[in-house]
Amino acid sequence: MFADTYILLSDTCFLQVIEPLLRVLDSLATAQTVVLLAASIAHSPETIRRFVAAASARGFVVEVHNSHSPYI
Repeated sequence: MFADTYILLSDTCFLQVIEPLLRVLDSLATAQTVVLLAASIAHSPETIRRFVAAASARGFVVEVHNSHSPYI
Protein backbone atom coordinates (compact mmCIF):
# COMPACT_ATOMS: atom_id res chain seq x y z
CA MET A 1 0.00 0.00 0.00
CA PHE A 2 1.30 3.42 -0.95
CA ALA A 3 0.90 6.04 1.76
CA ASP A 4 0.82 9.76 1.06
CA THR A 5 0.70 10.64 4.75
CA TYR A 6 1.76 8.98 7.96
CA ILE A 7 0.25 9.87 11.32
CA LEU A 8 1.94 8.56 14.46
CA LEU A 9 0.01 8.40 17.71
CA SER A 10 1.87 7.36 20.83
CA ASP A 11 0.03 6.40 24.02
CA THR A 12 -2.89 8.67 23.12
CA CYS A 13 -5.58 6.02 23.16
CA PHE A 14 -7.46 6.46 26.40
CA LEU A 15 -11.12 5.55 26.76
CA GLN A 16 -12.28 9.17 27.01
CA VAL A 17 -10.48 10.27 23.83
CA ILE A 18 -11.49 7.51 21.40
CA GLU A 19 -14.31 9.48 19.75
CA PRO A 20 -12.48 12.85 19.63
CA LEU A 21 -9.38 11.10 18.27
CA LEU A 22 -11.41 9.40 15.53
CA ARG A 23 -13.04 12.73 14.58
CA VAL A 24 -9.58 14.24 14.10
CA LEU A 25 -8.46 11.23 12.06
CA ASP A 26 -11.62 11.49 9.95
CA SER A 27 -10.68 15.05 9.05
CA LEU A 28 -6.96 14.40 8.41
CA ALA A 29 -6.81 10.95 6.86
CA THR A 30 -7.28 9.99 3.23
CA ALA A 31 -7.50 6.53 1.71
CA GLN A 32 -3.71 6.60 1.39
CA THR A 33 -3.00 7.62 4.99
CA VAL A 34 -1.33 5.19 7.37
CA VAL A 35 -2.04 5.80 11.04
CA LEU A 36 0.28 4.06 13.44
CA LEU A 37 -0.96 3.82 17.01
CA ALA A 38 1.90 2.87 19.28
CA ALA A 39 0.28 2.06 22.59
CA SER A 40 0.97 0.13 25.72
CA ILE A 41 -1.64 -2.52 25.02
CA ALA A 42 -0.98 -4.48 28.20
CA HIS A 43 -1.98 -1.33 30.11
CA SER A 44 -5.52 -1.11 28.72
CA PRO A 45 -6.46 -3.89 26.32
CA GLU A 46 -10.17 -2.99 26.54
CA THR A 47 -9.46 0.55 25.34
CA ILE A 48 -7.45 -0.77 22.40
CA ARG A 49 -10.25 -3.21 21.52
CA ARG A 50 -12.78 -0.35 21.63
CA PHE A 51 -10.58 1.87 19.48
CA VAL A 52 -10.14 -0.91 16.91
CA ALA A 53 -13.90 -1.57 16.83
CA ALA A 54 -14.78 2.12 16.52
CA ALA A 55 -12.16 2.76 13.84
CA SER A 56 -13.31 -0.28 11.86
CA ALA A 57 -16.93 0.86 12.11
CA ARG A 58 -15.88 4.24 10.65
CA GLY A 59 -14.30 2.54 7.64
CA PHE A 60 -10.66 2.50 8.67
CA VAL A 61 -8.74 -0.62 7.74
CA VAL A 62 -7.24 -1.79 11.03
CA GLU A 63 -4.28 -4.09 11.39
CA VAL A 64 -3.16 -5.11 14.86
CA HIS A 65 0.49 -6.05 15.04
CA ASN A 66 0.98 -7.62 18.39
CA SER A 67 2.90 -10.77 18.94
CA HIS A 68 3.30 -10.67 22.71
CA SER A 69 -0.01 -9.83 24.30
CA PRO A 70 -2.85 -12.30 24.87
CA TYR A 71 -5.27 -9.39 25.36
CA ILE A 72 -5.81 -8.34 21.74
